[in-house]
This record gives sequence, structure tokens and C-alpha cells, in this order.
Amino acid sequence: YRYVTNGTFDSYLWQTVENKQKFISQIMTSKSPVRSCEDVDETALSYAEIKALCAGNPLIKEKMDLDIDVSRLRILKASHLSQQYRLEDDILKHFPEQIEANKGYIAGFKADMETLEAHPHPMIPVSQAATPEAGAERPDSADAPVEGGTESPAAPGEAGQPTDAPPENTAVAMQKGFAGIVIRGDTLTDKDNAGAAILAACKEVKGGDPVEIGSYRGFTMSLSVENFGKDFILTMKGKMTHRVTLGKDARGNLNRMDNALASMPERLAAVEERLENIHKQMAAAKAELGKPFPQEAELGEKSARLAALNIQLDMDTGKQGRQASRPSAKQERPSVLESLKRPLPPRGAEKKPKHREQEVR
Repeated sequence: YRYVTNGTFDSYLWQTVENKQKFISQIMTSKSPVRSCEDVDETALSYAEIKALCAGNPLIKEKMDLDIDVSRLRILKASHLSQQYRLEDDILKHFPEQIEANKGYIAGFKADMETLEAHPHPMIPVSQAATPEAGAERPDSADAPVEGGTESPAAPGEAGQPTDAPPENTAVAMQKGFAGIVIRGDTLTDKDNAGAAILAACKEVKGGDPVEIGSYRGFTMSLSVENFGKDFILTMKGKMTHRVTLGKDARGNLNRMDNALASMPERLAAVEERLENIHKQMAAAKAELGKPFPQEAELGEKSARLAALNIQLDMDTGKQGRQASRPSAKQERPSVLESLKRPLPPRGAEKKPKHREQEVR
């Protein structure tokens, strides 16, 4: 239970606790906080406030409420002005920079995709037997992939091949070969040798700076070490950079490289979507720029009422008026320079002993 007494300081004390809670809430927030807060414990009552509280003047309560409202509205106005300045900076600087950067990314991805299309893997024919009859098994040699296209199907009449199979019933399948890779000036067309050469090049990379090791499908390759020597990063650079974290498997690294290059259409689509979002954000920012503070009228009305209450309660002008009407101590003090400019008194007056004694004292 909490008990309060009307016409005492209880209302002011509870108002002080409320102010403390409000300024703490203003700081501990994700919104625009105040830049400075007054310690409520150091708040002192003026004589006019004490008089108003003792007399039970309701204006003092209104004045306290207006102080809080005006402070809150000023914070909101400052946040609105900061947002307007931020929108102006975004429209004039940040959004144009992001738009130009993303346009460059789009052009770079398109150029790299053209380079990739100009250096495809060769298609190698794989000879397969004619479609077997129902229940017949496919020969194992038809399912085995042929690397490099060096082997050819056995001619009819040879061992293990039917002599009565017509040539038109023979189906020819195609599979991707290997485009080859250049490492340290050597052109390698075998996948195993190419993967082993990449792993050997990783052993030569010591520092964190990228080291160029060759080219692959029209892209320059470089190796670097990251994560304190734990990860080897292979970067394929055209107009854009395509990073691959290498593993210990030779053929697996080649597949990772091909997958990184094949993901360019997805990355291009993501950049195009981001560019579209930036254009939408820029249009929304232009629509919000220049809007006035929506509570400007309320702020002006409450500020005027607060100023009138301060004058009515003699909280501002009374003290200032008393200080202005009372002469300062500096003005009452006689000027030393003026005393020096005065004419000297006659010598007869200086010979009076009592006058001299008073001056010495």
C-alpha cells in the first residue's frame, strides 16, 4: 500500500520518481535516445515551486506535465530531422553509389558468363550398344564413362560383339570431358594430374597474399591461405572473383571449381534483385523527403503554454528581473583610473595630521 497526502511534497516526490523512470526508458531503447539527461537526484525546488506546492496551486502540476511533453516532442522532432538528413544523404550519395556498384556487378557477371561459355568442357561420344530386348542385361562397358575419348567401341565380328547387330541400331551418347587446366605454365588435360597439381601448388603457398598459379576456362587462378593456415582458397578471377575452398580430394576440387563457375546465374539474379530493391528504397525515400514534423503544431502549442506558465509562476522572469534591477558589485566599486585622474588636493589639507592618519589606516 502507498499512502499520499494532498497538498504536500508527496506529489513532487512521485513526479521525481516518474521522471527518473522516463529518462531511463529513453536511454534504454532502440529508438532515438536523448543525448543528455539530468540527474533527478540533483533537482532542486525553486522558491516559486515551493510556494505553489504549499498553496496547492494546480498550475505547478500542469507545468511539470508540460515539461515532460515538450521534452518528448523535441526528441521526436530531432529524430524526424535526423531521418530527413539521412534520407537526403541516401538519395544524393548512398543510393547512387550502390546502384552504380550493382550495375558493375551485373556487367561483370555477364562478361564472366560469356567467358565461361567460350571455354566449355568438350563433349566426348560414348558408344553404347543398341537398346537390349526386355530382360536382357546392358553390358558393363556401356555404362563405364570414357575419359579423354581415347577408346573406341569394338567393331562387329570381334570377340564378345554380335555380328548381326546393324549399325543403325547403335546409339551414341555424349558426356562432358575435361577442358584442361594450365598450372605453372604446364597444360594438363587429365583430371587426376590436374587435381594433383593443384594440391602440390598449395604446398608452395606460405603467406597470406594470393599467388597466381595458372588459368582455368579463361579465368586466372590464384591461391591464398586463410584461417591461420587451415583453409586454402582458390580464386578464379575474370571481371568478378569466384572463390573456392579447396579440400584434400583432387577430383573433388575440380568439381568445386566447376560448381562455383556454374553458380554465376544465381548470383547474377541475386544482384539484379538487390538493384531492384535499391530503386524501390530510393523512390520511397524521395516520397518521404521534405515531409514536415507531424506534431509541430502540438509542440508549438505546448511550448507557448509552458512559457506562459513559467511567467505566471514567476519561475524565470522574477529571478532575472531581480538580478537586472539590482546593481552588481562590480558597478558599485569605484574605478582606480578615475581616482588617479582627479586633481591633487591642496597641500594645506595634506598637513592635517588626523586626515593623514585616516588615510594611512
